[in-house]
Amino acid sequence: EALSTSREMAGMKVQQAQRVADAQIADMLELKRVAEDSSRAALFEAQEARALADDASFRAERERKQLELSRESHAAEMQERQAEMFSLEAKLKHLALELEAQSAAAKERV
Repeated sequence: EALSTSREMAGMKVQQAQRVADAQIADMLELKRVAEDSSRAALFEAQEARALADDASFRAERERKQLELSRESHAAEMQERQAEMFSLEAKLKHLALELEAQSAAAKERV
């Protein structure tokens, strides 16, 4: 009977040890699942951050190009205006010379 009781005690200890081991395995599996979920979430956030950074970079480059085109357009306008001013200046000089010539011709007639 003592042997039987000893066997029962040993069996109960084995069952208890098995339950503890099963609980530890379940805890480890839960920790692994949580770690994998966290890893996936971190990867997703990193991908989102990368997409936002790429988008911001694309927009900045587009704005830089638009600014460059605007500057080029402004420079072209300024050159066009300068050319118009030179043309008007040349016309004024031509008119002044014509007026001078007419004035000199009028003086000769008098």
